Amino acid sequence: MQLIDVHLSADEWAQVGHHGLAELPPEAHGLLFGMLLHDLDPELYELVKRTVPADVFDMVSVAGPQEYARHLRLLQGTA
Repeated sequence: MQLIDVHLSADEWAQVGHHGLAELPPEAHGLLFGMLLHDLDPELYELVKRTVPADVFDMVSVAGPQEYARHLRLLQGTA
């Protein structure tokens, strides 16, 4: 994520995000955002928050980390 700030403008980053979401099945959105938000520093968290529509961010900022934690438990065999 830190390289994005150096190499992409906000508009370019938004284009990447919109393209990626369009290609991702809806059932994977929670996991994607959980992975994206995991251990993200506050500055980058705010960048993501400004990029994603508020109603969507409100949902995925809660559900995403939960989905990611569930995925990690599956990978670790502790689910």
